[in-house]
Amino acid sequence: ASDVYKRQSSPEGKATQAMAFLLDQVISRYAGSGLVLDFSGSMMPGVAYFNESFGAKPAEYKAFYLNRLPKIIGWLK
Repeated sequence: ASDVYKRQSSPEGKATQAMAFLLDQVISRYAGSGLVLDFSGSMMPGVAYFNESFGAKPAEYKAFYLNRLPKIIGWLK
């Protein structure tokens, strides 16, 4: 896989808090525009803490799964 698709900071990025800087720039640029930044929540404490540092609030989402596969295949899944 290409490095572009990896979801992790490099050691240099972590040391300089690059992700926090980039998010701060995006938030500052679009503040007051009416756009909503969806942090795509996480139950992982470190990620949740990071998101909350930008003002993210926990939200509950309902999920519905519909399996239309034949029952025998659904059981194998």
